[in-house]
Amino acid sequence: MKCQAPILLLAALFAGVTDAQAGETTAAPTVRIPIHVYKSNKKGKLFPFSNKAGKLFKLEVRLFKPGEVDPFWSETQYLTTQVVKGQAILELGQDGTLPVTQLAGDELISTVVSALKKPKAGQAPGDVPTKATYTESGSEGLGLGGVTYGQIIYPSALYTPDGTPLIENGEWVGPIAGLQGPSGPAGPQGDAGPPGSAGPQGADGPTGPQGEQGPAGAQGLTGPAGPQGDPGDVGPAGPAGPDGPTFTGGTVTHIIATNALGSLVAENGSVEAKFDVTAGGALITGSGLVHANANDTARMQLAANGEVEFYRDIDISTPNPERYGDWFRWFGTHKPSGGVGELKEFMRLNDDVTPDLYVRGTYHSGLGSMAVLFPTDDGSLGPGDVVALDPQNPGKVVRASAQGGLSAIGVMVQEAGVTLGSDMDGVAAWLIQAANEAGWSGNEELKQQLMEQWAAAQDGSDLVAVAVAGIVTVKLASNAPAPNLGDGLMVAPQAGLAQRQVGKASAFAVALADGAGVASVPALLQPGSGSSGQAAVSAPSGTGVMPHASLQVTIKAAGLRADMNPLVTFYGDPGSRSWIAARGDGWFTLRLAEPAPADVSFGWQVGAR
Repeated sequence: MKCQAPILLLAALFAGVTDAQAGETTAAPTVRIPIHVYKSNKKGKLFPFSNKAGKLFKLEVRLFKPGEVDPFWSETQYLTTQVVKGQAILELGQDGTLPVTQLAGDELISTVVSALKKPKAGQAPGDVPTKATYTESGSEGLGLGGVTYGQIIYPSALYTPDGTPLIENGEWVGPIAGLQGPSGPAGPQGDAGPPGSAGPQGADGPTGPQGEQGPAGAQGLTGPAGPQGDPGDVGPAGPAGPDGPTFTGGTVTHIIATNALGSLVAENGSVEAKFDVTAGGALITGSGLVHANANDTARMQLAANGEVEFYRDIDISTPNPERYGDWFRWFGTHKPSGGVGELKEFMRLNDDVTPDLYVRGTYHSGLGSMAVLFPTDDGSLGPGDVVALDPQNPGKVVRASAQGGLSAIGVMVQEAGVTLGSDMDGVAAWLIQAANEAGWSGNEELKQQLMEQWAAAQDGSDLVAVAVAGIVTVKLASNAPAPNLGDGLMVAPQAGLAQRQVGKASAFAVALADGAGVASVPALLQPGSGSSGQAAVSAPSGTGVMPHASLQVTIKAAGLRADMNPLVTFYGDPGSRSWIAARGDGWFTLRLAEPAPADVSFGWQVGAR
């Protein structure tokens, strides 16, 4: 039999006092504990024992002190209580005097269960033959720390059964003279004590009727006192005896809670446990904080036999954003064929102001293109439009046009598998953070206003995603040659549209389907081939950094010519608009409208001339 740990459900029941008139006798104290009852198979292996209500079985209980072989107390009970999967409540002390004075400190308990045959009518339980006796359970810790007297105990309060406070907020507020206990049995009549002093004169009673006048007798002498008579019969129960000793406190090692509501109430402090805290339900915290604070390097760990699920957002932060550790690490095991499993790092987000993400393996996306965000002054651009660099506004894009000499750099898409130069929260991302904070503080009205402002900022943004590699859908000109599967696509005379490649014109993509009679076709982009094949092979490219607080930086690279157009993509926010301020053979100068707010890296490549 195993006791439920770490909190024992423990109650001591005292069954009242003797009532002489009713002829009742004093009941011995009992202790109730939850138990797990076991049966065994032929090999002695233990299994949970179950019993239907009303069916008789025999239970032998033995209590030991640690290190002792023989029990210091035992009891045999014949029970008909229901036992479900080995779980039951056992009341000790029903068949033998419970050694209350020994129930302190560490105790060990073991049990033996015997299945009995069906009793005959009127047969005493002890006379019912045994059907099977199971193996004795191993001794388990009982851990009784004391026996209570029916009080309801809270960590900071103690009340009598009728609700009178004895301890509140950890302070004794009950009667100083002690608590009145139940009436005890009447004792034998004691010897008469010495006469007391005369009391005050009582009031005169009513005058009785006048009797006949008798003759006056002579005054006799006072005789000696007579002998003490025998004690009379015991009279009815007297009034309540004096108060018992005052409760002075002590160490509570076990708390019993049988009510269906909150069992443990700590009104003025914390609940602390030296070892594990076990609960059959949820761990609920009003502050939302679960803190591992044993020392400066204490680690918070979550473990589950199955999946670990999160029902809302997960925010990961670090107190040391200076490469002291990692924000996020994902480990798993890999077992080669015929080998032994080894721990491998699958993913890591490092701890840095500009963190890097590492993935062991391949990145997969259901979208087939890679895009770069470009600003534009043309609000009518849409997915499938072929775009070129805007010669009038460096860094921006417009619809490409063969007639206008605007070579293609890519195709606009609604979304891409990889988007460079973007924030996952779009423009004005600070509005998302402000809206979240308003929601956390309970200000739903402000949260809604901020989200509407954020949505308006997205609608008013001048940024478009231009696919520069991968597979895209390309709009076709209706009045130009339509491509067949595998044909090259070139910019059509009609702005923003494509047609089948003709002559020596450069193709920027390859058609992946026939385009006859349709408005668009899927196509595979050919990066760098929008102007000429030779340019795509030999066009220079590189990277650079705009230093903090600088307005401009000069890039030098072999292969650059004064007639080339460097296309710059920032990998951070430069803080203001940018343009190519000057260029020459082997160099170009990149300029900002305002000083850079931080070191901002960028990549560059030569675009169409």
